[in-house]
Amino acid sequence: MQISREERLNTFIDTTGITLIGILSLANSLFWSVFPKYSIKLPFLDFPIFIGEIILFICLILLIVKWRLTRQKPMPWHSIGLLYIIFVLTKVFSGYIKWGPLALRHSALFYYPMFALFGYCFFRKKYFEDKKRIVSLVLVLFGSVFIMSSTSTKLICFIFALVILQVLPKGIFKHILLLIVIIFTPYFKFFEYYRTMVLANVVSIIFICCGLIYIVPIKGKIKIRLLVVAGVFLFLGFFWIVPRSTIQTIFNLKQHISLFKAENQIIADISKNIAMPSIDKIRLYRKSNDFQQNYNSLSLNEKNALAALEKKTRDQHERVGIYSEKYKDVSFVQKITLYHKEIWKYHLGKDSSVSFVNNLFRFMVWKDLLQELFEYKPLLGFDFGKPFRSKSIEILDIAHGEWIRDGWIAAHNSYLETIYRAGIAGVILIGILFMLLFRMIRIAMSLKLVNGILLCGILLNWIVSANFSLTFELPYLAIPFWSCLGMSLRYLKTSSTGHGVDLIKY
Repeated sequence: MQISREERLNTFIDTTGITLIGILSLANSLFWSVFPKYSIKLPFLDFPIFIGEIILFICLILLIVKWRLTRQKPMPWHSIGLLYIIFVLTKVFSGYIKWGPLALRHSALFYYPMFALFGYCFFRKKYFEDKKRIVSLVLVLFGSVFIMSSTSTKLICFIFALVILQVLPKGIFKHILLLIVIIFTPYFKFFEYYRTMVLANVVSIIFICCGLIYIVPIKGKIKIRLLVVAGVFLFLGFFWIVPRSTIQTIFNLKQHISLFKAENQIIADISKNIAMPSIDKIRLYRKSNDFQQNYNSLSLNEKNALAALEKKTRDQHERVGIYSEKYKDVSFVQKITLYHKEIWKYHLGKDSSVSFVNNLFRFMVWKDLLQELFEYKPLLGFDFGKPFRSKSIEILDIAHGEWIRDGWIAAHNSYLETIYRAGIAGVILIGILFMLLFRMIRIAMSLKLVNGILLCGILLNWIVSANFSLTFELPYLAIPFWSCLGMSLRYLKTSSTGHGVDLIKY
């Protein structure tokens, strides 16, 4: 059967699009925050154009050509997508005019979802049916597990390798390759590194284990034994590999609440006497070894603020023994920092670790962000480019390396950041994301698709980590996530259609 010129060109576009997205995602995962910073600087622009944006533009051109070739008819979701694009562009241009290039960084949170569209439209099963390509992909993914420093990405690449292996035709070579991957994978590496990623990995593993045991047609007693084995592996991995101090910072709610209440009360008293200082320069992106003191000291009435702090610590924590005379030779900001360190020691004892302080940092940022949302009630969110500042952490002098250098602080929660910048539109976007994931899980379960369970487990990993990090904004996390979402959705839709199931009805 002769293939037409249009079909060959369409295949070329799909292959090129998937290959570009795959290389970009793998490079982002391998080289973490280094590769995404590659950019070009045009003389007539006051902001750089990064590699992720360049690939996005290329994929957009490929998609438009593809739609012209296939004579894509207008669909209801096209109108919704057009409204979304108009909304984002309006926020970008208005924010850029008012606040400057920082508006473009905030817009990344809303244009990276385009990679889901690219992944959905470019995906085709035939791309993964070539044996040489399958073997190459498996070896690259498996090798990446040993190269990568990120725990979260190690697990994701391992699962992706299993997904690709499922496509390989049955035979001795497939079994040998599968055994190599299963036997030599450093499983305990999945429980190292950041707490957020460890938690996301544990949730993904639990979901995949339960999902696979549910869909595999085996006897009930064997399923129970498999669940026990999986449970033992998780227990050993989590409580043996993960440091005890890290586990405490995840589960010790009593200490978190105690410390948060004490600090919050002191901040409330001090903030009455302190004004938010001005920022000399707003930075768009962090550069390597780039630090510039562009932050003016806390001002207004430092004497009254210090007296309020000393009185509060004396009243509530007599055993701490904090007095201004103890730190008479240091600056006001240093006194604030030393006072709070004493309070941390009082509440945390020997567990006064950086991890607890990081948790406190997030709680304070989220509290200030929510207070600002409830106070101003922006229907469509705050301007792109408006620098968010947390008065609480500036008083506590936590993470000063970020807000002193950049003039703003990130929310460290993709969902709150989305709502903060887009208001109701952000809530709808998050709702659509969870609706899609829920429907994909239902289809994978109902059709007993092993690859469907594995892909949903990967997506769940990123969705969990988004509660504590900038998963949907940082390119080395956002681009792989949205691309995987689009391709997984297309794969499940293709599978459901073949089984007479309608994805939309789910």
